[in-house]
Amino acid sequence: MPPTTIDRRTAKAEARSLLRSAKVSPLRLTLLYLAIELLLSEIGTALDRLTQESSAALDPTTITPDELLDLFASFFIARTPIQWTVLFLSIFISLLLWVLKAGYSSYCLGVSRGELTPYESLFDGFAFVGKVLALTFLMLLLIGVGLSFFLLPGILFFLMYRFALYNLCTDPSISIWEAMKRSRLQTDGRKMELFLLNLSFLPLILLLLAAEVAVSMLLSPLFAYTLSGDLLYSLFAFVITSAVTVFLMPYMELAHTVYFVRLTAAPADEPPQKPSATDF
Repeated sequence: MPPTTIDRRTAKAEARSLLRSAKVSPLRLTLLYLAIELLLSEIGTALDRLTQESSAALDPTTITPDELLDLFASFFIARTPIQWTVLFLSIFISLLLWVLKAGYSSYCLGVSRGELTPYESLFDGFAFVGKVLALTFLMLLLIGVGLSFFLLPGILFFLMYRFALYNLCTDPSISIWEAMKRSRLQTDGRKMELFLLNLSFLPLILLLLAAEVAVSMLLSPLFAYTLSGDLLYSLFAFVITSAVTVFLMPYMELAHTVYFVRLTAAPADEPPQKPSATDF
């Protein structure tokens, strides 16, 4: 039987309080995170454009099956030095964002515990970068495979391992298997609670999606399909949508970290319980 229910309204109310009272403002740190993400996105856009310009263009409306097969096969055969460089840098940017996300989660965990968490905590994930990358890749793989099987298994995997990264940030000395095992045990009997907590953010998520769609429809035609046009469009889209993201992102993350901190806090009259030795 799971322990006492953790009320999502209480977790969200505490998250809103932390948004106002944290020693290091979550809104400002989120702006820093989003600015770094924008910079990396702009670099990725430039790299993508460079790849397109260094390759022969194919019209997707007239491409033949043979051309499509050749295009797929070209990924596995020799590339030009520019293409290999662009591919490497694109992968590197994606991995860097994974590590920054771990740092962001580490910051929110510190705030939820009332600790002083400076802006530098955004880069805490680099202290155990190998585990962060391995854990993120494995979780994305599991969730992706699960989503391909009628959606439900992917949602279950997402809820089951929602706290794996938190466990790793809390104790970087553990293995990724131990982090996932602890998350699985922590969420046992609580998946509906977590699902409803995530579902409660749906109105704000829909607002963000509506803003992104509106920006895409209204602004995208105004910018030329060139490198400078793509970069300017990304910048304007960031400025507009960040008005929602800068509040929604820390609000959601703090609500989940508050839930996690409450969940893992040992009762005053009981010692902390160690996870089961069950293998992953």
